[in-house]
Amino acid sequence: MFEEILRVIVNDLISKYGGSVEETDPSKQLLIYLWYMANQDSMREIAVQFGIGLSTVRGIIKRVNAAVCKRLNKVIQWPDFATLHRISREFQLQSGIPDYSFYELQMVVDNILLIRDAFTGFPGCTHDARFLRNSSLFQILKMEITLTVTNSR
Repeated sequence: MFEEILRVIVNDLISKYGGSVEETDPSKQLLIYLWYMANQDSMREIAVQFGIGLSTVRGIIKRVNAAVCKRLNKVIQWPDFATLHRISREFQLQSGIPDYSFYELQMVVDNILLIRDAFTGFPGCTHDARFLRNSSLFQILKMEITLTVTNSR
């Protein structure tokens, strides 16, 4: 996937101006951008890690982000009807889950993005209230509220 993204945005990462400063390789620019997006490192830490200046890191992140936004539709695409059904069939064969294209998922994460609860609902479309009522989170919260009310009397 890295190579595909790079192929799509490479022309936007090559400078059109011939300055006296050595240009950073497009693949290194994409790596820096992906590192920045995937981690919580500061730009200063990234500059040290990749052996380039802080202002260069800022420029790279800005340039690659603009290229990704400009060409995003060439990398991330919703499948057409035939492809969607092919994916659905292959998913069903591999997983054994009935042939439904969409499942709902409710996840609760904390401040450090640790998953605290996850509930997969029903295939297709379900009203949010029904989905919540059937989740383990609802049962836990309902019990917590009952205990709180009981203890406060």
